[in-house]
Amino acid sequence: MLVVLSGQSLERFRDDLLAHRALSSANDADYATKTLHVSLNTLKKCIGSGSRISLKRHSFAAIVANARLDETRYGTNHLAPAQTAHYGGYSKAEYGFLIGRYFLYRRSFLTAENITRSVLDIGWNDSKACLSFVEHHRYVSDSGVPQSFDYSGDVYMHPERALLSMFATENGEARLTVIHMPSRRTSQSTLGHIRAAGVVLCHGFPKRFYQPVVSAVTVEGLEATRKAQSVASLCKTIKPEMPEFGPLAADLKIAEEHAVVMTPLLWRDQKR
Repeated sequence: MLVVLSGQSLERFRDDLLAHRALSSANDADYATKTLHVSLNTLKKCIGSGSRISLKRHSFAAIVANARLDETRYGTNHLAPAQTAHYGGYSKAEYGFLIGRYFLYRRSFLTAENITRSVLDIGWNDSKACLSFVEHHRYVSDSGVPQSFDYSGDVYMHPERALLSMFATENGEARLTVIHMPSRRTSQSTLGHIRAAGVVLCHGFPKRFYQPVVSAVTVEGLEATRKAQSVASLCKTIKPEMPEFGPLAADLKIAEEHAVVMTPLLWRDQKR
């Protein structure tokens, strides 16, 4: 996303930035990189003689925050997140369309024979001014042990990257689910309405000791008629003999091939 300034807005921005620049004894390069945290070329663009400038959103945010400028003078109120915004500086107006209930699918950690369906709830957290989530798990493991637990946390989004990072911690355990930004319109797939794909990084116990586990995931928005159902009735272990297994496995295969980059595998393929 670009911030475009012209006319009086640009004049005010340029004058304010030059006024702040005059307070510093550093050379232009150091002022740009060490004070504003932008490139020298970006600084030159801002204080140059052009009648119109376009800045990347994070560059504009850095200049406004680090030069302590009043963004309201440029007609871009709340367009730029604060440089220190912990969750990425996004707003409910921008990403409120993500609020809702979803299915989250992954292969079972022990054998990958079955598919686990959990429920993901995303809502807006007014106190933190960010999206928060709860991931509900109710299933039977491949070893036959019933599982019932929840993970909750907040959604982090870098302003220049189309990724949602859902980070949860509990009793020293960390769990991170990263998915591609869903489209505002649902896209068609072999399942119907798949909203996004990505990966989850957590832990497993496959070989008599705990170790990191990475699994591709797909996320599907629930139909309106199913949103009111209980979590227990929505969560499920899906086995190969069940009719819904085939389409789900096909979509997970696409996610496994394209949703994550495994650097060692790339290196291996390049050597062939």
